[in-house]
Amino acid sequence: MNMLYDRFAGQYMSARVNKDVFVAQMSAVRNQLGGAPSSRHLIQEQLSTNPSSGLPLVGLRYKVTYPNAQVYQDLTLEKEAGGLWKVYGIYFNPVPTQ
Repeated sequence: MNMLYDRFAGQYMSARVNKDVFVAQMSAVRNQLGGAPSSRHLIQEQLSTNPSSGLPLVGLRYKVTYPNAQVYQDLTLEKEAGGLWKVYGIYFNPVPTQ
């Protein structure tokens, strides 16, 4: 998780969530979900522009299967100066049961 933060956290995210908090939160989520995922499939992609910075954003929704649950992982990336895509936000939501 440390490497994930170091390599991929964007300016917006790193200004709001420090590394130790991010690692603790992601570890807690992964533990609740039962460990490493067994599958991850992209199900939606949406391009937009950040209204405050004017930088491009891409929203990605994955359906992820963990040992204890299926969740939607919503990942927002922002294209920062220099052209690198960095994590703007990451969220987990349960997949509704039918």
